Amino acid sequence: MNVMSLQDINQLESRQRANIINSLSGYKSPLLLGSGVQGHENLAIFSNVFHIGSHPPLIGIFFRPDGENIQRDSLKNILNYKKFSLNYISEEMIKKAHQTSARYPENQSEFKQAQLTTLYMEEFEAPLVKESNLSLALELEEHIPVKTNKTSIVIGRIISIYSQTPLITNNILELEKFSDIAVKGLDTYYQVQKLTRLSYAKPDKEPENV
Repeated sequence: MNVMSLQDINQLESRQRANIINSLSGYKSPLLLGSGVQGHENLAIFSNVFHIGSHPPLIGIFFRPDGENIQRDSLKNILNYKKFSLNYISEEMIKKAHQTSARYPENQSEFKQAQLTTLYMEEFEAPLVKESNLSLALELEEHIPVKTNKTSIVIGRIISIYSQTPLITNNILELEKFSDIAVKGLDTYYQVQKLTRLSYAKPDKEPENV
């Protein structure tokens, strides 16, 4: 059996270590986080997005700490303006979405640099991505600093869901109709497909395909 100790992990080159540890949490949905206000928009790709609860509808996002010459503009905008969006990406958007991870100066909009289009809805101040098939409009619910490694968690409340086609099919959200892209680590993208849907698990009954 191969063993990689904590000492081995700590001795890895920083980018290799980040990619390996990030990959261990499995395949995730890459989303574009839109923040700021009209004329001063920011766009960044995130994969550390997770479900908090459905009533109220809450989504959590991990933010890495600021570093030397690194300013977390998305977090700054969320704390300042209290509104932000999460936008799903399609296969055609992968390269453009990935480009938003580049370290542009604060005064340069990633929308423009990645050749993506801002979309504003009358009832929501933060920018959405026009090319996205599914977008979430959120407002800041809570900001939680994580002392262990100086990261932080933002909890957002979903206030609107925008989709290019009807959201619900067969009484469920079939996400693959809007985005069938997953990411592992920092830079490796995959296309996913549905294998099966199983019935609600009960102690005295085997799950069935539904």
